[in-house]
Amino acid sequence: RPEQVMVTRVSLPGSRYQSPAARVAFFDALLQRLRDTPGLQSVGLAAYPPFSGDSDSSPFDIVGVPQRPGEVARHANTQIVHGSYFRAMGIPLLRGRTFEPTDNNPEAPVAIVDEQLAKQYFAAGDDPIGKTIRHGAGPARIIGIVGHVQQNELGDPPKATVYHYYPHYAWLSFMSMVIRSPLPPEVIAQHARAVVRQLDSALPVYDVKPMK
Repeated sequence: RPEQVMVTRVSLPGSRYQSPAARVAFFDALLQRLRDTPGLQSVGLAAYPPFSGDSDSSPFDIVGVPQRPGEVARHANTQIVHGSYFRAMGIPLLRGRTFEPTDNNPEAPVAIVDEQLAKQYFAAGDDPIGKTIRHGAGPARIIGIVGHVQQNELGDPPKATVYHYYPHYAWLSFMSMVIRSPLPPEVIAQHARAVVRQLDSALPVYDVKPMK
C-alpha cells in the first residue's frame, strides 16, 4: 500500500561505525526515535526498497525439499529488513509471524518468504513454516509467509523473495527508512532528518521520495 509512505536513505561511514554491533545499535536507536515521533504510524528499514533501483538476488536451497526433475534452478530476490517494515509497507502477513527483537540470536537465524516462493517451490500441502532455507549468509528457519511485492518493474514476471533480519546482515552500512504517516511528505522528511541529526549530526539523509 504505497499511499502515505515515505522512503529515505542513510549510510553509515565505516570509519565511525566499524563493527556490526555499532551499526545495529544505530539503526535500533533510529527506529525507536522514529517510533516515538508523533504522527508516524509505523516505521521499518529495508536495504532494497521496491522500485528504488536497488536489488539483490541469489540462488537458494530448501533443506529436505530436493529439486524436482526439470525444475529451473532456484533463485530469489534478497530483502533485508528491520523494525515494522511489513506494516509500514502494507505487506500482508499470510501465515506465521514477522521478525521480532528476540530473533537476533546469531545461532538461530530466521527468514520470511513471500507467497510466490511458497507457491512455486513447495508442493501443495507442504508447509514452508519451520523448513530451513539456505539463502544469503547461510541456513535460516522459515517463520512466516507474506504477500508478494514486485521489486523492479510492475510488468516483470513475479520472482520469489526471501526476507532476512538486519541484525544477521549488519555488514550492510546503508538502509532506507520506510515511514507510514498521514502527515505531509515534507513534514515526514523533516522528522527523519531531525532524528538522524540527533543520533549523528554528520550523517546526511538522501533519496527522499514518496513510495507512490
